[in-house]
Amino acid sequence: MKYTLIYLSLLSLVMLACKKKTDETQREVTYKIQCTDCYVVWEENGTQKNVQHVNSTWSKTFDGMKDSLVLLCAMNTSGAPQGVGATILLNGETLKHAINYCPISGTVLVSDTLH
Repeated sequence: MKYTLIYLSLLSLVMLACKKKTDETQREVTYKIQCTDCYVVWEENGTQKNVQHVNSTWSKTFDGMKDSLVLLCAMNTSGAPQGVGATILLNGETLKHAINYCPISGTVLVSDTLH
């Protein structure tokens, strides 16, 4: 009986010591734009990416890392004045949103840090 109690105590200690603390918070990031023809630059977990000639159907979703920068920039490339919008969603909720109606530049930038 004494050895069984010691064995169970040691087993419990080993299991507690092996339990890892992990950050279980989900950070699903979605980028969306509003424009007819844009050049888009975005940050994805420390990597800058870009794409040319996309419209409002473009979006990008990824799992964001804690304390990483989320950044989305959309620039009008249509040759005609237009409003340009950019939205960053975190777990389906709007984190940042901006629209620029400037007919000359038609550029919008939104950014934040994930917590």
